[in-house]
Amino acid sequence: VTNTDRLKNRDQLIPLLDDHLVRETTQYWISILEPVGVPCAPINRLDEVFAHPQVIHREMQIKLPHSAGTTAPLVANPIKFSGTKIEYTKSPPRRGEDTAYILKSVLKYDSAAIQNLNERQIIDIGTS
Repeated sequence: VTNTDRLKNRDQLIPLLDDHLVRETTQYWISILEPVGVPCAPINRLDEVFAHPQVIHREMQIKLPHSAGTTAPLVANPIKFSGTKIEYTKSPPRRGEDTAYILKSVLKYDSAAIQNLNERQIIDIGTS
């Protein structure tokens, strides 16, 4: 009856629910649970997420050029401003791509120190 009771009996309850829920589709369960006030929603695969009408309407998927010579599919900022457009300028770096830059500009390492760390395999400054 209560969440406390469900948690207390969780080890017994979950296998019972699992066995029963697999007998019908996700849409079936949503169609009977939502009308009676049970909070529920599907757990979507990524292709389903980005095909969802609301995700498309809100332009939540973006693609940026990637340093590997391809494009990187990314998730857009969920916060939308009416007067200011968010600019996306850089795709995520490949492993080690920004390491030398960070060590030089933020931590003030010189090139010799960075090369030494890379040769000792303490860091990876990328090779391509």
